Amino acid sequence: MNQRLDPLAASAVAPIDDPRPALFLHSAIFLRGNRIVSDETFRLTSFSGQESASETFEYQLELHGNTVRHREVAFTFDDIIGRPVTVGIQYPSGDSQAELSDRFQRAIRGAGGGAGLALFNGIVSAFALEMNGVYRLTMKPALAKLALTNRYRVHAQKNVRDAIGDILDEHRIAYTMEAVSGDDNPAVARIQDWLQAGESDLDFIKRMMGKAHLYYFFSHGGNQHRAVFANRPAYPWALASRQPLRYTYTGEDEAGLAQSDVISQFSYQQTLASSGVQTVFARQEAAWESDAVAQYQTYAASSVADPGQLPFQQYKIYQYGGSVEEARHFAGATGDALDSAASQFSGSSYCPHFRAGHQFSVTGSKLVDSHPQLVRPTLEGQAFVLTQVKHQASLDGGYTNEFQATRAQGLISAFSMQETQQGSLLARVVAVPDAAVPPDWRYYAAATPYDAQHNQFTDGQARLDAIGVYVIFSTAGQDSEPVWVKLAPSMQTAPEIGVTVVVARAQDESELPEIQSIIHSNGNTCIMPEAWVASSRTGNNYSTSYGDGKSVRFGTASSADLPRAVGIVEKTYSSGRYRDTSYAQGASYSFAAADSVAAASSSNLQELFGALGGVSDLLSASESFGSTFSRQQASVSSSVSTVDTSYSHSTVGSSTSISHVTSQNNTSTMGDSVSHDITGTTSSTQAVGVSSSTQATGMSNNVSVTGMSTAASLTGVANSSNATGISNNSSATGESNNSSATGVSNNASVTGVSNSTALTGVSDSVNLTGASTQTNLTGKSDSVAITGVSTSLSVNGEQTTTNVSGLNKSLNVTGSSSTINLSGAITSLDLSGFGMRASFEAATVKCEISGLAVTMPAIKIYI
Repeated sequence: MNQRLDPLAASAVAPIDDPRPALFLHSAIFLRGNRIVSDETFRLTSFSGQESASETFEYQLELHGNTVRHREVAFTFDDIIGRPVTVGIQYPSGDSQAELSDRFQRAIRGAGGGAGLALFNGIVSAFALEMNGVYRLTMKPALAKLALTNRYRVHAQKNVRDAIGDILDEHRIAYTMEAVSGDDNPAVARIQDWLQAGESDLDFIKRMMGKAHLYYFFSHGGNQHRAVFANRPAYPWALASRQPLRYTYTGEDEAGLAQSDVISQFSYQQTLASSGVQTVFARQEAAWESDAVAQYQTYAASSVADPGQLPFQQYKIYQYGGSVEEARHFAGATGDALDSAASQFSGSSYCPHFRAGHQFSVTGSKLVDSHPQLVRPTLEGQAFVLTQVKHQASLDGGYTNEFQATRAQGLISAFSMQETQQGSLLARVVAVPDAAVPPDWRYYAAATPYDAQHNQFTDGQARLDAIGVYVIFSTAGQDSEPVWVKLAPSMQTAPEIGVTVVVARAQDESELPEIQSIIHSNGNTCIMPEAWVASSRTGNNYSTSYGDGKSVRFGTASSADLPRAVGIVEKTYSSGRYRDTSYAQGASYSFAAADSVAAASSSNLQELFGALGGVSDLLSASESFGSTFSRQQASVSSSVSTVDTSYSHSTVGSSTSISHVTSQNNTSTMGDSVSHDITGTTSSTQAVGVSSSTQATGMSNNVSVTGMSTAASLTGVANSSNATGISNNSSATGESNNSSATGVSNNASVTGVSNSTALTGVSDSVNLTGASTQTNLTGKSDSVAITGVSTSLSVNGEQTTTNVSGLNKSLNVTGSSSTINLSGAITSLDLSGFGMRASFEAATVKCEISGLAVTMPAIKIYI
């Protein structure tokens, strides 16, 4: 301990010979290891400082100590900073110096100091060495440490009292909240999450205190001090005996002035203040609380029955809770704080027990040899609570203070006209004549839910033609007259009637009241001069959506029938089959081009519409340039069309169509049909299980020019019925290969007049028929066949042929013909006019060889 120390960081002080010096001021510093440095080491020569309600106190101590090298006590600044320190101020008394010193020593060890000793306790917040043997120490409460740390956190599910208590517990701060109780106490009733976003722990506590009119002060002991929190008039007495202090005295000498129960000078002042408190709590709904637009509810109360001519309008906005009782409680507490701030009792005294947050009473004792009337009747017996005290004590035993106090019936919670929602408030957009609140939050009519109005502001040089809406402030009653408020400069749309908005001053020198934000809106109307808004964006984005949709859209010029459109959308959606249902009225146009052809593509409305563009029911038109691909897998694909005129024009270089149809039914009714197909090469493969086709055609003209056609058809069952008035068919084929395999074929044909001309270069035909039934009824048939080479092979298991001809002219010119007929069983009946030839043949085996033709029963082979 006797090593040489760095004077900038440490010092050595020699204790005096007498451990109990005669002093009126005492000090003790509590070092680690249960070491106490007290009067035997330091002599407290002066003590001064200030304390206020709901503020941390600060006291200045001047200490003197001898720095001789023998018997020195060594310490460093780190040993002192942050350690508890106690100061004692001794009343003048007849006790010996030893008794006075022992009394302080007992007090710092927790035994109590008695009425004649005033104690101050705190921690060392600063320690300075000014010269050899002179030290200055700054004392603050342990609560002051909370100003040195800040946090980012949420105090979850806490009321105000518990949120403050948790922080004090973390820092091991001694405190009490016995006066903060009751289910209706605003510090207890409201439980929620509280965000501490970077503010110091002390600032967070102060902010929480303002939520419930909390205040604090300190009580001091010999080895500790404690923060006392309350939000009602619960003030301990400065003097335990509750002895009133005299604001008059009996002598002007030094002994008369140095009496601890005397107020040496005073001033009682009352100031003009607000005549009452009118409190409005506005409970703001969140947008997600209901499907309709968010609203607010208000709860109003007053501190007095008649707020008077100068009321203090207190306005608070909450997101939940609120009631008239809560507003009334808050208004009453604010009124108490307002009354306390309106009166002030200040002065000086010699009582070292004065502490902020403690109360005392005064009395005016009668003057000697004077009239027995009281000096200040208005102050007699009055109780005051101290709000601020400035202490000054010196080594010679002199002590005085300056104090400020107010009536003890009120609250010493901080009051300010700023303690209300200022700068902005909630309001509701209201209707004026010819406007109405929208009846359905889901669908708004085009005009009725909006009512943007114009207003003008002028000065000597310019005029502002502003657009705004009528609103009612949440601080006003429901029957109040609406006021017009302009929209913010950034707004391009006007809110609908009934929505909640925030009204505030413009953030510029004009400070015009304006709508700055909309709490929740289900619609809006464009207020731009051309009734258009623009939005451009550069950059990529992802979009994911889960949920259904209903939409109704009308064009600007559309004649809107909203109930009908809503009925269609709601009815179809209620079926449960659709994710999205929509109604759209009005025509649309689209233009799409691939990147590679975009530069060369252009819109050509003449080619798009042609001669058909002048229709009155135009719905959509589109032009596209580029390749398109489509892939579909579905159980059903259905299309129903009723079209007066259908026009299709296609130019295809190569077309491949592959269709696999299990069952196909086609019904087509056409008045007139004209089809022109020019195809370079077409390949078609079709596999049909069952195909039923019914076609009724008044007139059909078909012209087909084919370079090469290859067709393969495999049909299980084919039923075809054709009824044709007139059919003209011309076919020119370079080469045709046709293979047909048919299980069963039923063909019924009724033809009025049929003209068929076939010119075939080479024709190869192979027919394999299990059973064939053919009935031909021909009024008149002219057939001309010229065949260069014909090879025909027919194998029939069973064949029944019936020919009835009114007039039959047949001319066959054959260069070379080979015919082979093989028949198992054949029945032949020939009836001819003009001579009537009848031939009946039984089943016989007959072989005929004529030229190159061989005829056998049941089988014919043509070579």
